[in-house]
Amino acid sequence: MLHETQNVDRVSNLSREEFLQKYGICGKPVIFLDLMDNWKAKTCWTPEFFKSKYGATHVTVRKTKTPDDERTMRLGEYIDYMESTKEENPYYLKYWGFSDDCPELLEDYNIPEYFNSWHQQLPDEIRPRWSWIYIGSTNTGSGMHIDPAMSSAWNAVISGRKRWVFYPPEDEPYLYDGKVDAFNPDLKKYPLFAEARSLTCIQNSGEIIFTPGGWWHQVVNEENCIAITGNFVNETNYKMVKNYLEVSEVPKLNQLKQAVKQYIPQFYSNSQ
Repeated sequence: MLHETQNVDRVSNLSREEFLQKYGICGKPVIFLDLMDNWKAKTCWTPEFFKSKYGATHVTVRKTKTPDDERTMRLGEYIDYMESTKEENPYYLKYWGFSDDCPELLEDYNIPEYFNSWHQQLPDEIRPRWSWIYIGSTNTGSGMHIDPAMSSAWNAVISGRKRWVFYPPEDEPYLYDGKVDAFNPDLKKYPLFAEARSLTCIQNSGEIIFTPGGWWHQVVNEENCIAITGNFVNETNYKMVKNYLEVSEVPKLNQLKQAVKQYIPQFYSNSQ
C-alpha cells in the first residue's frame, strides 16, 4: 500500500524572505498564484501565435513514454498534430531552447525575484541555457527525474493544466533511479516504491510551481498545455550544485567547474 500523499502549498503575496524561510532554503515545493499577472505571454502565447509567428521553426519532439522515439518537425506542423492527436503516447515538444533563435520571446515574461540565478554571471559562450518552452497535448509529460546538476526550477503554465508528484531527496532509495511510473506504479516490479512519500498538486493556467534541487518529480499534462520553465542556482541550492560539480566526472562539466570558481564567487564565499 502506498503512503498517503500530501498537497503542495498554494501561496500568494509572499515576500522573498518568506519564500527563502518557508520553501527555498529548506527545499519544499510550492505553487505561486500571483506571479504572472503582468506577463504578456499569459495572453499572447497561444497555439495560433506560435503557429503564425514561428511555424517554420524546426523543433525536436519526443514520445512521452518512449523518449528515444524522436523526430524533427516544423513548429506549425507540431501544433496541428497537438490539436488533433488522440494517441495515448503522443509526441511532446519539450526542451525547446528558444532563447538563441527567438530572443524576442524573453521580453514577454519576467523571471520572479525568488528565482534569480547566479549562473547568469557566467560568460555567454559557456552559460547553460536553462530556459525552455514546453508545448504538448493531453497525456504528454515527463517521467520521474531530478533536474540537471541538482539545480532548482520554476515552471509557469501559460495555458492548460498539469498534474505533479514530488518525492524528497531522502526517498531516492525507493524510486529505482526514476524507472517507476509514479502515476501508475508496478509495485510487484518496484516494491520499495510503496515506502516513498509524495507531495502532489494540480497546476492551473496562470500558476508557477517551484521544484527544489534534488527533488524527484513526474509531470503529466491533463489538457493541451503551453508552459515555460527555467532552472536556477542561488543561495537556496548552491551547496548541492557545488557538491555535484565537484564529484562529477562528466568531461563537459570540467570547463563549467573552472568557470564557476572564476565567475561565481558566491559558491565559495558563502560556504565558508
